[in-house]
Order: sequence, then structure tokens, then C-alpha cells
Amino acid sequence: MDPLFISALVLGIGLLLYSKLAMIEGRIKRQEKLLERLLKHEQFETPISDEVLGLVRKEKEVQAVKEARERFGFSLLEAKQYVDQLKNETTK
Repeated sequence: MDPLFISALVLGIGLLLYSKLAMIEGRIKRQEKLLERLLKHEQFETPISDEVLGLVRKEKEVQAVKEARERFGFSLLEAKQYVDQLKNETTK
């Protein structure tokens, strides 16, 4: 095959992929903005997990954080904050 043809084909595919990626990034940015607006107007409550609450009461915070991450898909920080909140509520 002609090297010029292959170069043009690779360039065309690259441009197509770049345009699709830019389109996807734009969609993600719009969805993030929408989600931020929704979160400002609505307070979401996370359900209390009996398993996590039981671990908090047994003072097994590390396992409680791990369980919260698995159960709710939290980041490490979110799970720690969730467990701390449960801990504060149970000691009142």
C-alpha cells in the first residue's frame, strides 16, 4: 500500500476519534453542571446500613468504612465522613 494513503487514513481516523472524544467531554461537563445544580437544590439522604451501623457500634471503624464504600460506592473520604456521622449520631 502507498505510505501516503496509510498516513491519510491514520490522520482521518485520528481526527474522527478526537472529535468524538471532544463531544463526549462536552456531554460530561454538561452533566456535571446539571448534577451540581440538582445537588444545590435537593438534599439527598443516604440510607443507613444495618451492617455499617453494627460495625460502628462495635467500634470497628475501618471495617465500617470498607463496608460503606462497597455498599454505597463512596470514595474513601465520603465513607469516612459517613461513618463519622453515624458514630456521632449513635453517641448522642
